[in-house]
Amino acid sequence: MEEDYEVNIIPNDPDKKYQFTKDMQNMLCSFGDTGGFDSRTVELMEDYLMEFIQNLLINSEERAQRRGSTKLQQQDLMYFIQNDPKKIFRVKHLLRMSKAIEESKKKFDPTTA
Repeated sequence: MEEDYEVNIIPNDPDKKYQFTKDMQNMLCSFGDTGGFDSRTVELMEDYLMEFIQNLLINSEERAQRRGSTKLQQQDLMYFIQNDPKKIFRVKHLLRMSKAIEESKKKFDPTTA
C-alpha cells in the first residue's frame, strides 16, 4: 500500500513565505560564510532543508506503517540517519538537552511538587 508522494519545491518562488531566513543565514555563518548573503542562496538552502525534512518524515511514516503503527516514533526517524554519525550525535545531544530542560522545569514548577 505504497502511496506516491510528490514534493514540489520551486526554488525562489516569489509567492512562498520563507520562515527560516535568519536561521539559514546563521547556519551559513557557522560554516564560514562572512555575511552579505544573496537572498536566492538563503532561499535555496531553505528549500533544500524543507525537502530533506519532508522526505525524512514521509519515509519515516511509511516505515511506521510497515511496523503496523499509525504514529511516528523516534526509532523511525533514527533509522534513516543511522549511517550519518554527525546527525546521530546531534539528535542524541538535542534529546539529552530536551530531557535536561524538562527536569529543570519540574524543579522550579511549584504545581508539580
